[in-house]
Amino acid sequence: MAAEAAEADLSYSSECKSESKRKLAGAYYTPADVADHFWKIFFDRRNIVGSLSAQDLLESAYFVEPSAGAGALFFSLIKELINRGLSPQTVRLIRADLVDINQQALEFIRDQIEILEQRWSINFDRVRLIHGDFRSYEFPATDRSGVFFGNPPFVANQKGSSRWKNLYADFIERSLELSRKPAHLHFIVPLSIAFSRDYSALRFRLRRLNSEISISNYDNIPDTLFKSGKPKHTNTNKANSQRCSILSVAPAKTPRIFASALTRWSKGQRESLLTSSPTFYDVTDYCLDDQIPRPANRLIADYIRGSLEEKRLGALIGGSSRYRLTIGSVARNYIGFRDEPDGSSNVLGFDSEGDFLTALGALSSRLFFDYWLTVGDGFHLTKSTILNFPLAQHVEDELQRMHPEIRKMWRNRNRFQKVKLNNGQQTRSFDFSAAAPSLYVNRR
Repeated sequence: MAAEAAEADLSYSSECKSESKRKLAGAYYTPADVADHFWKIFFDRRNIVGSLSAQDLLESAYFVEPSAGAGALFFSLIKELINRGLSPQTVRLIRADLVDINQQALEFIRDQIEILEQRWSINFDRVRLIHGDFRSYEFPATDRSGVFFGNPPFVANQKGSSRWKNLYADFIERSLELSRKPAHLHFIVPLSIAFSRDYSALRFRLRRLNSEISISNYDNIPDTLFKSGKPKHTNTNKANSQRCSILSVAPAKTPRIFASALTRWSKGQRESLLTSSPTFYDVTDYCLDDQIPRPANRLIADYIRGSLEEKRLGALIGGSSRYRLTIGSVARNYIGFRDEPDGSSNVLGFDSEGDFLTALGALSSRLFFDYWLTVGDGFHLTKSTILNFPLAQHVEDELQRMHPEIRKMWRNRNRFQKVKLNNGQQTRSFDFSAAAPSLYVNRR
């Protein structure tokens, strides 16, 4: 808790404690409950449940934190090792390098370590505090496996200064380069690592490791992991903290990829969420597009895994304007349909009423909504997401059987009308989620 409070203060680089400068520097400090959740995932994914396995980790690992801040994650690690059954006299043997460009932050960590040393009558003589840029850091000569962990800066790189748009990716790449043995990585990163084309090469490199990759994903509304937001935005959705992931990479004999849903929670659910581990789904074989999906539930995870060879909804699209479907390009709790296109909508044309009804039923279904949560960013609904939706044969058969009900739903669409004020303009859309088919049907 002291580290959290100190990080909130030390994350300001300017004497006037400018909030905009803090955000532009990418200084998102780690709340104490998030730090504890972070390490719970690390230990649970590696099946470290008691003192023996915790001691094995301690004796084989060299911990490195590239952007230590005030040490919230390091002190939470010490706490978790003790909670797993190790004594302070054993934990003192931890080998760790804590790196940061902020000398004040490192001095705070040193002071807190001294408090623990005095309280426990021990000496953390194998913990090094290193003032500098992690990109210039060198891993020590050791037979131990590197455990690189942290909450790296979320800040855009200057154009031409890096192959990556954001500094956090440089930290991950440097971590992969440094360890001479298969390494553990455990980082809080922006959600974009899972799907953005800007980090496609990084995902490719991670997939080539002989490792198990786990990625847990967190939305930014109504509650947020971090307690601060993006600069230069008054829009609530953009101003709130970034959508985040906890990326965990562990050496494994058989490479696998696991991912959680894009989790949303209220403040009242925060304690329950952060004291438990997410549910992970195996997405190793996913190949519908170049991303790591975030399955909303097991049903959609099974559906996309079983539909890799099925045709896509885009196969229904035609050149006619007679049968036209307009879908909002952003979503939250439902997929919104509109009568007329505007600057924030996707327009689809169909050559027949049958294809129109099939597409309308598919896109208004719970199955598609869960698919969007699985492959989208939780806010935007892109045309490519719509066109790439796998239209399994048994789903298409069910939709064709339901054409009369879908036609009736469309004709009575005013019953499902919702009006929202957007930039001073009223936007009318139709929410069919209560009447549309779920499409979670059994294969015949």
